[in-house]
Amino acid sequence: IIPLGDRGDLILTTLLVDKEQFIIRKIESTTKTNGTFSIDLKYDNNIKYPLPSQMIFTFNVQKMQMPKEITGDIGGEEHSGKENQSGKKTTTGKVYVTYSDYKVNKGIPDSVFEENKK
Repeated sequence: IIPLGDRGDLILTTLLVDKEQFIIRKIESTTKTNGTFSIDLKYDNNIKYPLPSQMIFTFNVQKMQMPKEITGDIGGEEHSGKENQSGKKTTTGKVYVTYSDYKVNKGIPDSVFEENKK
């Protein structure tokens, strides 16, 4: 997916789709200022609705605008991590989000989703 015109920081997004189960398995996005990040989507064995049970966000920490206390760069120390092709160290961060106990179509009247026809 390539955004049309100037749509902010996003350059490109790629969706990896499981064509047998019709669900998105991974999202990879590249931004102008924050580098590349990805989201892995995990699903339970019983996929009645295409809602993930877990999302794992992976991103390049050096590109993010975060306080030094969080990134570990206190006192000008080098980040731990592996070197990329240009010889610079890279550190990736991961955020795990787990979803459980989904309630689908329970207790919300259809009128909530209808447009106001006044």
